[in-house]
Amino acid sequence: MIDYLANPHGGTETQLFHILHRLDRSRFQPFLCCLWPTPWMQNHVAPCDHTVLFPKPIRWFSTPFSIIRLRNFLRSERFDIVHTFFPTSNVLGVLAAQLSSVPTILSSRRDLGYWKKSRDTITLRAVRNMATCYLANSYAVKRQTAASEGIVPHRIMVVHNGVDVRAYGKDFQKEAAAVKMKYHVPEDSFVVGAVANYHRRVKGIQHFVEAAKLVAAEMANVFFFIVGSGQAGQESALRRRIGELGLDSRFILAGPQEDVRPFLSMFHVGVLPSLSEGFSNSLLEYMAAGLPSVVSDVGGNREAIADGQSGFLVRPGSRRALAEKIVLLLKDLQLRERIAMNARRTVKDRFSAERMVAATERLYENLASRGPHKRGAERHQSGRFDRFAEATGMSGGSDS
Repeated sequence: MIDYLANPHGGTETQLFHILHRLDRSRFQPFLCCLWPTPWMQNHVAPCDHTVLFPKPIRWFSTPFSIIRLRNFLRSERFDIVHTFFPTSNVLGVLAAQLSSVPTILSSRRDLGYWKKSRDTITLRAVRNMATCYLANSYAVKRQTAASEGIVPHRIMVVHNGVDVRAYGKDFQKEAAAVKMKYHVPEDSFVVGAVANYHRRVKGIQHFVEAAKLVAAEMANVFFFIVGSGQAGQESALRRRIGELGLDSRFILAGPQEDVRPFLSMFHVGVLPSLSEGFSNSLLEYMAAGLPSVVSDVGGNREAIADGQSGFLVRPGSRRALAEKIVLLLKDLQLRERIAMNARRTVKDRFSAERMVAATERLYENLASRGPHKRGAERHQSGRFDRFAEATGMSGGSDS
């Protein structure tokens, strides 16, 4: 269950679609429930049976009726497991699933809660004992969730995001050359890029722009790209700042792209300047494409990158640190090649989509095999969840 699907390329949506496409149909029958519609859902076919329950986003004054409708739907379908994504589903979906006696309820946590207001924390705390367990996409998210929502850490499992490694192993040199030609980038130039939708300042794109000025002052043949979109006012402000820094001819806002792989193939260095991050899909894409990266040391980035080995971690918000590592990589071909090789090996061994889905399948099976979850003190016994985590091959206990 997810609030809505704007497209299948967002952070959470990408991981959900990996699960829906790859779940073993001999063991699982997935059903996708969206709470309200989007243009994408109206014009595309979901990868499994699906429904849209409400004609528009749920408002607070309609909440009781929404819960009743949700409860009736879940009760009629007799699901074994309900797995929720996004804020409304993580509250109303969990509550409705509990009221309809769904045997297993799994609630996702996928960011550091930068968006939460006090009322959000209060409502999440109100339903914290209704889910069988919680699924975080990094240990950083697990720690933040346990602290802010008051959930016993042993009830929070960790399964890192996955990426389709094979899809990034293809040769995109011809497509990359076409991109360079389109944007008038000289063949012998370096290209530094970030893949990020910058609707929110938390993505830190402004720090990438400021760092670009420092890089450009030291190296004359570098072009900079942002692949992704922001709101109209944000894009205008970004272009204005790029102009003020004298980077108009070297900084390209390419907008959203259906396929980012030709751009990644063109980049020499990938940048992730976020100020808050759960576990970045963009970072996994950089690594799968064999692209050395410079990323902010926030959230789960440290769980993917070994600093100096498979990428560089820098202090968030520091344009100087960002620029220094970018220049270091651009000036040292052997360093770029070594880091690129290590990054691709890491993502193949630890963060493939297949590995993520297999871990999720084990979690579903182990939760379902225990039967209906019990409310009360038993759920909070740490030893019980230690044994469960060991059985699933995931972590519910101390961080690693």
